[in-house]
Amino acid sequence: MQNAKTAMQGAIEAALAEADKGIFVSQEAVDRWMESWGTENELPMPEPDIFPEGYKSGD
Repeated sequence: MQNAKTAMQGAIEAALAEADKGIFVSQEAVDRWMESWGTENELPMPEPDIFPEGYKSGD
């Protein structure tokens, strides 16, 4: 049980650190992707399209 709690806490901390970068996939992009599931033209998983002000690729 303790290992599961430790693993979950680590995953939460990693997710928060990732979110702090401010790089996200918009809801619109996710919606388009999900709406394509099961169709002949299924889209690939979307790439991030929301970046913090002043962001430069490779930061």
